[in-house]
Parts: sequence; structure tokens; C-alpha cells
Amino acid sequence: MNTPDTIPSGVGIEEMMRRDHLNVSRQSDNNDLHIGPSSLDFHIAPEKGAVQGQNTVRETKQPINLDDKRTYPGVTYLDRDPIRLEPHEFALATTDEYFELDKQLMGFMHGRSSIGRVGLFIENAGLIDRGFEGQLTLELFNATANVIEIPAFKRVGQIAFFSHDYVLDDGYDGKYNEQESITSSRGYRDED
Repeated sequence: MNTPDTIPSGVGIEEMMRRDHLNVSRQSDNNDLHIGPSSLDFHIAPEKGAVQGQNTVRETKQPINLDDKRTYPGVTYLDRDPIRLEPHEFALATTDEYFELDKQLMGFMHGRSSIGRVGLFIENAGLIDRGFEGQLTLELFNATANVIEIPAFKRVGQIAFFSHDYVLDDGYDGKYNEQESITSSRGYRDED
């Protein structure tokens, strides 16, 4: 029976990067990466995509059809302006990092504990498929009754990686591959 390898440590992540199993580059001028004992942290880029038609003050109560194409108008901020999330607001953002995973490597991303403890949820769809390439779109939700300001390029989440010891295909080549900036839902392109 084939089983996945262990979760790479920080040293293992550095080794994967040296061997080009994992490439990570920052889109900003800052090339610093933060590798912890078991994960790689990611930074938020200074963009925010508000859900079209969503208003946190007056909810429209109109249904969202998952088969409809949705748009999230992007707002680009100056380098050091914070991303503001109103109380109970949902928005999209993106990582400052651009990732390239080889076909034997997958990841799980999640928010940092320090961020979650103030009521900011960073994602709810955290699987990164084997062979993925691109920036990661983040789903932000302010669970508090207060405005939350997120400084540009703040470390907001982390990725734990998993390697597979047996692979038959070339990995992910789906509808989000090579995405840049904020990418809205492409659920309407799902096949049954």
C-alpha cells in the first residue's frame, strides 16, 4: 500500500526549495520568506475584492446561485494602506507570494492563530493541489462587530506541505492554475 510521506519540517521545506520541488517568489520588492518549524507563512497583497452587490449595512437577501459567474471588483491599494474589513464583511484578497508546486507536492493553507484570535478568518478552502502554480486567493471574513484593518504585506497565514510517494498523473491543471491577483469563483465551470 502506498502512503504519503511525512509532513516536511522547516528544514525540509528549505530543502524542497533548493531542489526546485517548491518555488516561492514574492510579488512585492520584499523577497523575505518566513519558514517556521512545520510550515511556510504567506503575506497578504494590498488588494481587496468586494463581493459584487454585497453591502454589509443593507443585506439584499438575494440568493447566490453557485452555477452563475460571480465578479469581485478588485481594489488596488497603495503599498502601505491597510485593507479594511467592515463588521461581518466577506471579501477576497490574494497572497503576495506566487507558488509553484511540483506534481508530488500538495499543501494546506490556513490562517495564523494570532490573526484568528482577533476574529479575522483568512480562508475556508485551503487545499493546494499537487502541481498548482499561481498566487493563492484568500477568502477573508470579519467575524467581529468592529472594523479590522490588515496592513499590506502582513503575514496572515501558513502552509503545511505534504509529499506523495506515488503519482500517476501530472498534477493539477484546473481552472485556477496560473492565477494572478484576486480570482473570483469559477464554480460555474465545474463538471458534474
